Amino acid sequence: MPDLVARVMAGWSSPRARRFSSVLLRDGSGGGGLDGLAAAIESARDQLQEPFARWQEAGLVRADLPARQVVWELFAPLQVPRLLHLHADAAPDDLDAARRLVDQHVRFFLSVILTERSS
Repeated sequence: MPDLVARVMAGWSSPRARRFSSVLLRDGSGGGGLDGLAAAIESARDQLQEPFARWQEAGLVRADLPARQVVWELFAPLQVPRLLHLHADAAPDDLDAARRLVDQHVRFFLSVILTERSS
């Protein structure tokens, strides 16, 4: 999971993605509007639930929670550092602050979701 989050954050940290976030916050969610944005989020949850379901079946992560919800719980909090620190004018300190918040979240998330078998 840390590698997955690292790849997502690397993408979000790129100058192009940061410009997109700034435009999104300033001008709205694009041609699809909020419905399009919601559909994209739901599509991502659908796709990402598959590896989580496999990890649940293997006993590596808690199976008492729906895999799709686990995806939400991993990624929804990542929006805070993204919106606060990964904007078009982000300085190196912003990128560092985002990384610290993400690292703290991933450590906490793993402490909650991993089973003893995954240790």
